Amino acid sequence: MEVFVHGGGSTAGSPNIYDGRKLAAAHQAIVVIPAYRTGVLGGLATPSLTAESADGSSGNYGLLDQQAALRWVQRNASAFGGDRHEVSLVGQSAGDSAVCHYLASPTAAGLFSSAAIWSSPHCGARELPAAEATGSRVAAALGCTTTACLRDLPAGKLLDTAQTVSGGNTGTPAAGGRGLPLGPQKAIAVGRINEVPVAIGATTDDWRGFALGSYPLSAAEYEKQLTEAAGPEHAEQALDTYPLGNFERNEYALGTYETDQVICHGLATAADLSRTTATYAYEFGDVNAPSWQSLGPPMPNPSGYVAGASHTTDIQYVFATRPPPALPSSARL
Repeated sequence: MEVFVHGGGSTAGSPNIYDGRKLAAAHQAIVVIPAYRTGVLGGLATPSLTAESADGSSGNYGLLDQQAALRWVQRNASAFGGDRHEVSLVGQSAGDSAVCHYLASPTAAGLFSSAAIWSSPHCGARELPAAEATGSRVAAALGCTTTACLRDLPAGKLLDTAQTVSGGNTGTPAAGGRGLPLGPQKAIAVGRINEVPVAIGATTDDWRGFALGSYPLSAAEYEKQLTEAAGPEHAEQALDTYPLGNFERNEYALGTYETDQVICHGLATAADLSRTTATYAYEFGDVNAPSWQSLGPPMPNPSGYVAGASHTTDIQYVFATRPPPALPSSARL
C-alpha cells in the first residue's frame, strides 16, 4: 500500500489535485491520498489549547489528521486486499516535511514500513513555545482570550486574520509533546526515529521555478534577496559564490542558490539518517519534464526562461494532475 501526503507549503493543497490510478496501476498497489488540515487550521498553537491536550501540545492538527489516516489504513488494509505490514509513506514538498515528522513521532511507530522524502527535503519544525507565541498573536488579533472564542469564529475569519500575523497561517507542526517530543531534524541527528528504510531526494533545479516569482529581478534586488536568504554573516560569501555574471538570467542565480541549499540540506539529512537506518538518495534531473505550472494558476513565464527540473516537475511522472478546487470561505471550524 502507498500513502501519499500532498504538498502545498503546509498552507494549501488538496488530494483532489492528484489521480492515484496511474500510481496504483504502475505499482499494483492500493493508493491512499488523505486530506488534512493546513494553515492556521492545522497549526494553531496557544497555551490554552496545549493545556487541554492529552499529549501536552498544540499546533499539530494537520499531522494528527495524517496519522489518523494511517491508522485507518492499518484497520482497513485487508478489506482492500492490501497488507498493513507493507505501507509505504511518501510525501512531496510540504508532504516530505510531514514524512520527517512521522519518522520522529513515537505515536507513528508501526504505522508504515518504508518512507520517501520526496522533492524538497526539509525536516524543520517549530518549537512549541514559539508556536504558542505566534498563535497568541493570532488570537489577540481576533479579540479572543479563550479557546471557546476561537472555536466560535467562522473559519474564513480565522484564516483571513492569521494571514495578517507574521507566521500566523503556518501548518508546520510544533515540537514538544508526546506525539512529537523532538523536531525531526534533531531526532534524525541523534537517531531517535522510527527505523524504516528511507529514500530522500530532490529535483536538480528545484528553486528555479519559484525564482520566477521575483521576475523581473534587478541586480539590487538580487543582492537584497540573497543577503536575506544567506544571512548577514554569510552574504558576502554567497554573493562571491553566485555572481550574476555567471548566469544567463538573474533569476537563474537566485534559483541556483536556493536549489543548492535544498540539495545540501537533503544530503546532510540523508547522512544523518544513514547512521540509523537504510537510506537511499536520489536526484530527479529531467530538464524537459512537464511544467509544474499545471498544478495551479500559471506564473509569469518570460520568453526563453528555462525552468528545468524544477520543484514538482517529478509529480507529473507519478500522477495525473489538475488545478485545485476553490475552497468555500463560508466553511466553519
